[in-house]
This record gives sequence, structure tokens and C-alpha cells, in this order.
Amino acid sequence: MKLEEMLRQERLGLSVVVAAPDALHRDVTGAYITDLPDPSRFLSVGDIVLTSGMWHSRSDGTDTFVAALARQRVAALIVGLVHLGHLSDDIIDACRRYGLTLLTISDRVSFKEVAETVTAAQVGAADGLAAKGIRFNARLAEIVARGEGAEAVLRDFRTEFAVDCWLIDDIGTLVAVAGDVPSTEDVGRVWNMLLGNDGSGPLPVPAMGAGSPRTAWSVTASTQQVVGYFICEGDQRRLSRDTPIVIDGVRGALRVDLEFSSRWRGANHSHVSELVRVLAEDSVSPGEISARMRLEGLDPKDPTVAVIAEVADRVFPPAAVLEMSYRLLAREDVRIIGCVIDDRAVLLLNGPGVDGFSAHDHASREEFLPKLGGRQLRIGVSDARTGVSGLSAAIVSAAERLSRLQDASPIAIAATSDVRTHRALLSQLSERERQTFAAEVLSPLWDYDARQGADLVRTLRVFLQNACAWQESARQLHLHTNTLRYRIARAEELTNRSLSSMDDRVDFYLALELTTP
Repeated sequence: MKLEEMLRQERLGLSVVVAAPDALHRDVTGAYITDLPDPSRFLSVGDIVLTSGMWHSRSDGTDTFVAALARQRVAALIVGLVHLGHLSDDIIDACRRYGLTLLTISDRVSFKEVAETVTAAQVGAADGLAAKGIRFNARLAEIVARGEGAEAVLRDFRTEFAVDCWLIDDIGTLVAVAGDVPSTEDVGRVWNMLLGNDGSGPLPVPAMGAGSPRTAWSVTASTQQVVGYFICEGDQRRLSRDTPIVIDGVRGALRVDLEFSSRWRGANHSHVSELVRVLAEDSVSPGEISARMRLEGLDPKDPTVAVIAEVADRVFPPAAVLEMSYRLLAREDVRIIGCVIDDRAVLLLNGPGVDGFSAHDHASREEFLPKLGGRQLRIGVSDARTGVSGLSAAIVSAAERLSRLQDASPIAIAATSDVRTHRALLSQLSERERQTFAAEVLSPLWDYDARQGADLVRTLRVFLQNACAWQESARQLHLHTNTLRYRIARAEELTNRSLSSMDDRVDFYLALELTTP
């Protein structure tokens, strides 16, 4: 309805004091009753605001209130005089300065009657906030249809409700902001507080230090998996309660970008994980490995480094570990691909620059500490391998270095070998080389045990672990010493090796170590 239509209804008792240009022809799309010092967050273009003027007694109250209404381009301000007694000059002057239409209302007419008149003229609206929510959601639908993305959604929300807001995805990356940009520390702290929370209702985020509290809502994909969080400055739980249609609309609009990003990451990582698995298993030909590397943008002729990273906390997403590792190890002359396998981030760094890789030659570690939130990021890095045949061993080496990492710092990187034991030495072999050596030495015993139901392999393992002590080995195996001597002799005969030879004894021991579960 038009403002002039309201003025023609004598029962509303409205009188014009200050009229902006074309004020009477403006559409009135909602009504809001308030005495808040700054109600701008709840106002939209076309609203009329009804107030008793309690803000007038505050220092600079008049200017703050009128400026807030003008900023939101409301249709008019209607002041009741029961509390004020009369309309003061400073209110009139402020409305003139800001170009805001000012009306008074008869003390015989309630604000509720005016508000009901306005809302009754709005299609499908039960009250002013509901009408505002419907209008806002209609705009959100247009934004999504135009493909404008999360930035436009947040910008429109901030314009409508005067609330700064931002969006982070499920791995803690700041995706979009409307208003003041939060610090890296703020993003990390808020994300850590929200990790693992899949609730749909408002999530209060307490203030830290001199900051203000925040309110967050999870954004879920069609699979009900949390793909991000919508965060507003201040305690906005009332907004969620009074206009749930608005919050639901925002979460639905933001889901489009977040779900697309999550699916893209998943699809990209699945391709890389196939390559990493065949490398780890050493199960395909070098030619096929080279072809797969080229498909992923790597050059098989360049040296390659394998990296395995983890954060030992089941709540902390492995995908976040992968993203942090990407950024931590990125260099201009290095190509990086990665994926998540068995809750660990696995990356391949490829290019001329990996030859000179250093654990200290990467991005500043401090920027990642807020996201870690007191946890430790552990990274194992292999030596550079030239050619595809050594990549299986590179992955094994990275895992071995990670498992032996003793550094307690927040971001610990093991990029050098500590080859002090035969186990560390064996870790340098590829899976195929390990299996080939073990089979060369032990396959006659495996075959014999399978045919005869014997236990020669276990007997040999216990015997060697006890430094070839006959009595102790027989006791542990629950055998007579003569029976043990027979089994050892049979193993020597089948393998054409002798345990009296140190070389053969070492071969047996290493082969058994390579087959230890």
C-alpha cells in the first residue's frame, strides 16, 4: 500500500510533519514497532517505524535513531506523543537533514492498529518480520538463480539486517565476508569451537578478550553432512527465533557454494588417491604410473617427494590437514597433488625444485597455529626420487619418518632419514622389492607349510629371535629339542641355506621382518 492511502484512513489518526520528496507515493511494505537506539538491523526498504521516542533522552539518541532509519531507507517514521508529550525541534530537524518522512499519530490510536493495517495489505504476511523475511528470501532466490555466490548472499543479508557476517567451510577456510574481515586468529578460534557440531539451531560463540560474542549456524549439504558455518557478529539468537525463515534461507543459499566446493574437492582427491594407492602397492607397470602422473599434471621425468601428514585428533578433519600441508609446502617451482587415505593427508611434490627441499623452506608456520588450536601437525617427508620406480619406496619412507618423529613443536616436519636400524633401512625399499625378497627366501617354506600343515616359518622366526638358542626356542614353541632340530634342518634343506652361515641367517631374519604384520 502507499503512504497516502494510510493518510486517507482517518481511523489511523496520522499527520504529516516532514515529508520527503514523493514520500506520499512510496510503497509501505512492512511495519516495525521499536524503541531500540539503533533498530537498523531489523529494518528494510519500505518499512514504516512506529516509536514512542524513548531513545530521545539518550545522548545523541535522536541523531543515531533517525540516521539508522534513513540508512535503511524506510518509508516513514511515526512518533507517538504519549511518552514525549510533544514533538521536539531536534527530531524535526534531524528528519529534515536526513530526508526522512515524519508523522505523528493520535494518542487514541494504538501502534498495533497501524501495524495490522500495513501487514494486512501484504500478501502472505502474518507480521512485519514475516513480511520482511519473505521479501528477503525472494531476493536470495534471485541471487542464487543468477549464480552470484556466497559473497552476494552475505552482502544482501548485511544490507537488510545491518549485521556483519562471514562464512567458513568445513576445513576452516574463510570463504566470504560482509563487513569487517575477521582476523586469522578469530577464524581459527571460532572454527575450532564449532568443529563436530552438526546442530541446525543458533550456536553461541563466547567473546574472547575485548571482542564481542558471535552467533553461528551450521550449513549442511543434501547428505546432512556439515559443509560450513554461517557466523554473525553479536548475539543474534533473537533474529533466528523471530525470523527463522531468514536464517533458513541464508543457510540454503550458502549451501549451494559450499556443497559444490566440497564435491569438487572430493572428486579431485579421489583421482589422486587412485594414483597414490597404485604407487604404494607398486602393482602396475612404470609406463602406466607415468601416464597416470601426467594426467594429474606431474612430470614423471622430474624428481618427486612423498609427504604424509596427520593431526592426531579424530575431530580434526583430515581434509583440513591436507589443505594446510598444501599451503605449508607450496613453492613456485613445485607441482603438488594430494588426497586423504586412512585419515592421513598424502601428497606428492614434483618438479625441479624438490631436489633442494628443506623443512625450513616453506610458508610461515605461525599462520597455521590458530587453526590447529593447540594440536600438533606432524609431517613426514621422503627424499626426492627420480623416475617412477622409486615412488613406492618414497611413500614408505615418508610414513616411516612420520612414525619416528619425536619433535614436540606445533608443526613438526621430519625430512631426513635416521637410518640407525635395519628396520629404517628396509623402509627405503619399495613394496614390490620387499615382497620379492621375502618370497625369494621364504616361498619354499610357505609352500611346505601350506601342503603339510607344518609350522616351519613360525619355528624359524622364534629360533632366530632367540639368537638360535635351542633350549629356549623349544620351550617357547612347546617342542622337544629333537623336534626343533628336525624342523630347522628341514627348513635349511628346503631353502638350500644354512643357519650356520651368517649371510644366510641374515637373509632369513630380514625376510621374516619384511613379512611381519
